Amino acid sequence: MSRILLFSLLIVMAGCTRPMKEPHLADPIYFYYKGHLEDSRQAIDKTKVEIESTNAHIENTSTLPGERREYLETLFEQKKKLEKLQEQKLFYFQKLTEQIKKDASEYKKAYESKKPWPNPDDFKAFNLEIGLKDGAGKEWSAEKRVKDLSQNKKETDHEEKSEHH
Repeated sequence: MSRILLFSLLIVMAGCTRPMKEPHLADPIYFYYKGHLEDSRQAIDKTKVEIESTNAHIENTSTLPGERREYLETLFEQKKKLEKLQEQKLFYFQKLTEQIKKDASEYKKAYESKKPWPNPDDFKAFNLEIGLKDGAGKEWSAEKRVKDLSQNKKETDHEEKSEHH
């Protein structure tokens, strides 16, 4: 009985230390890119439907010059939007593919050195980068910046005084 218990314990312990086959499935950065890729695909599908609808309006519209011109301008804008969305989709697909490769190599290194994975510092840096790209810093205020800097200066001066005494 004790041998069976010991054997089952060893199997469970050995099973817990095996490396992941698909480490990217534990990475939040991978899921960020995957979500944006899916959003791009959906936006492309929606835009294609809009283009078909606009084309149908152009074909069925009476030949009033102003009305036809509006539909042609709309069609032009929709085609530009579709092109941009297709580029965006390609970008996210490439980033997703790169992230899978990066995750595999980083996970292997982390697993061999017994470090946590995914690295929480990498995700924090990624969130900061994405926040800056997405415009989190657009509400920049000179007054707020001066206030923050003066607060930091006061704290630094206070620390220096306490060190000298």
